[in-house]
This record gives sequence, structure tokens and C-alpha cells, in this order.
Amino acid sequence: MFVRLKSTRFFFIIVLLMFFSTLVAGPKRFSRNDESIDRLGLYSEFLLSFKTREVDSLNCTLVGGWFTGPGYAVCVFDTLAYIGAGFHMKILDVKDSTNPVLIGEIRLPNIIIYDIFVQDNLAFVADGPDGLRIIDVSNPYSPKEVGFYETPGLVYGVWIQDSFAYIANSDRGLRIINISDPSSPKEVGSCETPVWASEVWVDSNLAYVVDRWNGLRIINISNPSSPKEVGSFYTDGDANAVYIQNTLAYLGTSDGLHIINVSDTSSIVEIGFYDLNTQNYYVSSVWVKDTLAYLAISSDISGADSCRVQILNVADPESIKEVGLYFTPGRAVAVQVKGNLAYVEYFGNFPEYLEGLLTLNVSDPSLPFETSRYGMGGINTGVWVKDSFAYLTNHSRGLRIINLSNPTTSSEAGWFDTPGSAIDVWVQDSFAYVADWDSGLRIINISEPSSPYEVGSYNTPGHANDVYVRDTLAYIADWDNGLRIINISHPSIPTEIGSCNIPEWAFGVWVQDNIAYVADGETGLHIIDASTPSSPTEITNIPGEYYAVFVKDTLAYLAGENLDIMDISEPSSPVKIGSYTLQSEWGKKGIWVKDNLSFVADGESGLRIIDVSNPSSPVEVGHYNLSWECHAYDVYVKDSLIYVPYNRLGLYIFKYTGPYSNIEETPIKKDEFNITGISGTMEIKYSVPEENEKVKIEIFNILGQRIACPINRVQTKGNYTINWKEKTGIYFVRIEIGEKVYKQKVLLLK
Repeated sequence: MFVRLKSTRFFFIIVLLMFFSTLVAGPKRFSRNDESIDRLGLYSEFLLSFKTREVDSLNCTLVGGWFTGPGYAVCVFDTLAYIGAGFHMKILDVKDSTNPVLIGEIRLPNIIIYDIFVQDNLAFVADGPDGLRIIDVSNPYSPKEVGFYETPGLVYGVWIQDSFAYIANSDRGLRIINISDPSSPKEVGSCETPVWASEVWVDSNLAYVVDRWNGLRIINISNPSSPKEVGSFYTDGDANAVYIQNTLAYLGTSDGLHIINVSDTSSIVEIGFYDLNTQNYYVSSVWVKDTLAYLAISSDISGADSCRVQILNVADPESIKEVGLYFTPGRAVAVQVKGNLAYVEYFGNFPEYLEGLLTLNVSDPSLPFETSRYGMGGINTGVWVKDSFAYLTNHSRGLRIINLSNPTTSSEAGWFDTPGSAIDVWVQDSFAYVADWDSGLRIINISEPSSPYEVGSYNTPGHANDVYVRDTLAYIADWDNGLRIINISHPSIPTEIGSCNIPEWAFGVWVQDNIAYVADGETGLHIIDASTPSSPTEITNIPGEYYAVFVKDTLAYLAGENLDIMDISEPSSPVKIGSYTLQSEWGKKGIWVKDNLSFVADGESGLRIIDVSNPSSPVEVGHYNLSWECHAYDVYVKDSLIYVPYNRLGLYIFKYTGPYSNIEETPIKKDEFNITGISGTMEIKYSVPEENEKVKIEIFNILGQRIACPINRVQTKGNYTINWKEKTGIYFVRIEIGEKVYKQKVLLLK
């Protein structure tokens, strides 16, 4: 048994309208030396450079999260649907067609999954530049990779027959892989196609390969070690998808649907054609059931509103008739029909970027209707963590509430779709305060996370871009109208009580000691006296371009082209005392400061972790960067975890594993662990209570840099003493004994 899948500066409309690179490229024809994946979402140059690349990280470990993203794959087998979602293959239980439930997922190397084929408890995944990935799905709650094969090209399509995988391998044509041992797949044969193999269908001894700019190629695979082309059919339009039924091939192109008689491979004849009659749309996927053909129709135009599933009666190929259609939320990129249900993977267009799995009831083909939508897309821009929930603002879907009780398997608990574009959120008590761009401030009751509801709103005159809440006041950074102060003592009737205009782009706001600090993307840092909320007055303005601000004690941390640190002990005369050059030059950013570490969501450069224990000389000590198109827009730090929304890819949760510059001391018993420092020598005494305990001792300098690890081994039960010599100064010692961790500061004298 098998089931085959058919796959074939954004937003921040908030800043200069497009602040990150869209993932869409226009349709063109290319030679072998100028290859592009026009409709598959990414450029081949990028994909090839991304091939087998590890995530760029330092002292930062991915713990878990709630993952979303674009995908081109849907494969339904029994009551399970396997779909692509960014880096992840997700497994949904679709027994109840009105309520798909996520039960398992696995992270794969590439950002887009292009095809999935499921057979015998194995999922074979076409993972673009990262080849064929073989996933054991016998336990769908815990899928595991058991093998992979890195082909010389990019893998877009896969078909399994007997013990062979047939791969559509971009400019390398058809590759045939022996998968009898899934842990050690081996290539046994190949056959070149003219330009770009993007999909494959296998029927008996023939492989039907879609070649993007040369139509359909038919290859005899009776001898897998020596496949040979035996027929072809050229189309003027770009070929994208194929479905084989009996002696007919249904070929989807940029022109429409071609029905081809392939009974005689030496004399292939077109017997029917359905013309889309447009240059802006194309057939991206085809599924045929009985006498009906289901077409997934896409467009390369941003914001196109006519992407759809189109149902055709193909009983008479010479007279094809449309019988029904359903407009999808984004580009319909893959379709599969099972029983009376059509499962559609959709991929959103700018600016919404909605993505997910759409389920349609097609029992009456003339009136298909939606039974459920498993939405995954949109641009995630802001985050707040409280108790065991993360509150995530999503440009297209408002406020999303993520259950974090187990960070490794986080799930969506509930959501509320605000009327505008949700940008930022602050949570206080049982309310979430959402900066909703062109719909101002929205106040959401979150006392029951599964059923949030709006209790009040205030439409600011400009565009609400950031929000800070303290007691009964909400401070709004209002894009082109500066600071707005809203009385929220009665959440159902919030009222503006004061404002301070700023001429350009108010991005972020922070309040401390009745002083409001507003980061402006054009005119710098504005320091405003808000002690009288009805009449806030600007104290001073420091020129620059800043997109986020965080204030702690007497220091303000500002994220722009640089991380600038300012002494604000005298608000009327702030002084810049330190700076660190960030990687991303401009756009929405987030910043959080904890334990002398500054965590910066640096747009396309991801998460940067800066040691600011010496404010005059900040040093980067960690980072996590997925890739250039995966923008980090905000950051929140709680306990030992870092929460970062990555635009289209959901919420990522990290743990910083590097040195801390201000390691907090741990209360200890002197008989367990004791340190004395004198005359340039540190004497460390410790006790190992059990046999064969792992012991690790690390020593850090005042900057938090690890400078020594004198012990890192298993030791027997007993008492130990070590001496460590170093020059005069302050040091931090961290010692792990089994499951216990001790931390202590030590001063060494001459």
C-alpha cells in the first residue's frame, strides 16, 4: 500500500512597507547555467549554498517550539496526513475532517519540503538540496530519520516502487535509488532530462518525469541500472505536475491541463486540453479520481486572489467541462483526493503569507465546501511569555496562544483574530494588550487561553507598532504619531489621556520611573517625561535610527544598525557609553536584557546574544541564525529560556549554553563545596557523595568567558581538593556534581 503526494523587508509594511525579501520569484526560462526555481519559492543559488549547511549557531541550543512555515507537500494515508511546514514534516490525525490534530513532527535540514511518499511505515521526503530523507513513521507521535541520500542535484519529486526510489532531481534528471536497506540507500541508475526534472510518477516499467521547460519525459525503468528515455511530449507552457490513470497522462502546465494518450510511447498524442486563459496562473498539482480532475491553481503575483482548486469533468477529453471550484487562502500548491475529501496544501502570498492544510468536502463537485483549515502561516512578529503560555502576535491571524507546558512539543491552545495586523503584545493579569497596526490597541481577555475574546479597543490616530503596559496605563509607539498614553483602568472603555508627537517612525517604547523612552527608526531615541500622563513632554532627543529599546536601571539598550548602550542616569543628558555592530542594518527588531546579557532579535541575522557586563565594551557570546530569509522579529527571556518568533517559521525556544558574566551564587553547605582564594591561588574543595559521579568544574572571568575547566570526568565517592593559580581579579566558579550545580564568586588577591 502507498499513498502518493502531489507537490510540485514583509511585512513590516510597518517599515518602508517591505522590509524583508519575499520568497517568490517570477516565472522564466533558464539554461542549465542559469537555473532558478521560479515557482518553488526559493532561488537555486541559495538552496545550493544551503545544502547540508548546519544552522549557524554559537552557545545557543534549540530546545523546541511551535513551528510553522511554507510547504508544497500533502500525503494522506489511512487517517493521517503528512504535510510540509517549513523545516518540519508534520503528521496530522485527520480522522475527524472538521478538526485536524497535530500528533507528531520532525525537523529536516531544508526550509521547504517538496514531496512526500508514504509506504510501509516509511515516509520518503524530497528535501530539495538536502536530498532524499527517509523517516520511520511507525510511531507517528515520534517520527525518526533512519536514512538519507544526498543526490548531486536538488530533490523535488519522489516515487517508491518495490525496493526503489525514483527521484526527480532538478538538472540531474531521474535518479534511481535502491532503498532495500533504508539506512543505507544507494544509487543504481540515472537518466538525464533536458533541463529541470521537478516531478515523477511511476507505473509498472515506466517513469513519467515532468521536465519544467520540456514537458513530459517517459523513461523505461525495467532495468533500473540502465534507464532509457522512450518517449516525450513537449508543451509551450512550463510543465509542473502529472497524474497517470490507465493509458492517460494528465499534465498540468502554465497553460492549463493537457490530457495525453501514452499507450504507445513511440507515438504520444494529445487528446484533450483545458486552457486556463491567463498568463498569471498555472496548474501546480493534479489529482484524478474517476472522471474528475482536481487542479491546484497557483499564481506568481503577490496578493493574487484567484488561486483555487478547480474541478473538471474529463470523461470526454475532447470536451472538458468545469464543474466546480473553490478559492483558496493562498497559492494552491498540492492536492490529493481521498473519498469525498480533497486535501489541499496552500502557500500564502504577500502580505498575508498564510499557509496550511485545507480540507474540502467534494461529495458534490459542483459545490465544494471547506470542512477545516489547519493554518500555519502568517508573519509572527511579537511575543510575551506568562506562566506556561506564549502570546504570539501574527500579522494575519492576530493573537496566537501557545501552550509551553512542554517546550519540546508546544501546541496552539487558542487564538483571536484581531481586525488589523497584530504587531506586538504585552500581557498583564488576565489581559493581552495588542498593538494592532491600523486598528490601534486591542484588549483581549485571556483568562481562558482556549477561548480568548476582545473586551475593548482604542484606535490610535496612526499605526500602533509597540505597546508597554504599567498599572492602568498603556503606552503605544504609534508609528507616525509618536507616543500615545491610554487609560486602561476600565478595559472595556480604554481612553487616550495624553500624547507626545514624534515626526517619523515610532517603533518601540519602554517606560521606567515615569520616563518613556521611544525608539524611532528615523529620528533616534526620544526621552519623554510622562509623570503627568495627560501632558507628556519631550526632555531630549538623541539622533539615530532605532527599532527597539529596553531600559534596565540606569542604562538604555537600543537596537538599530548597532546595539547602542546609553547611560540615562540623567535623562536630560544621556551619554552613549558602548556600542556593538549588529548584522542586520534595519527593520523590526526586539531586545531583552537579563543577567548582563543582551538578547537581540536582529532581523535576517537571527538571534544575537551580547555580553554587556562591561557596557563600554560589549562582546557577542552567542547567536542562532537559521538562514537569510528567516527573520527574528522579537525576543522574550524567561528563566533560562529564550523565546524568538521567526517571521513565517513560528516560535523558536532556545537555551543559552555559553558563559555568564554574572553567575549567581548558589547557597551551599560548606561540607559539599568550599572555595577560598588567597595569594593568587584558588583552593576548591568538594565532596562526591556517590560512586562514579560526573564532576565538571569551570572557571569564568569577569566578562563571563570560560578560561579554565580543571575537572571534567567521572570520579569515585570521596572528598577532593584542587588548586588553581591565576592573577589577581574576580572569578566565577561553576561546579556540577551529578545532578547538583553550584556557583560561587571568588576574589583572588596578591
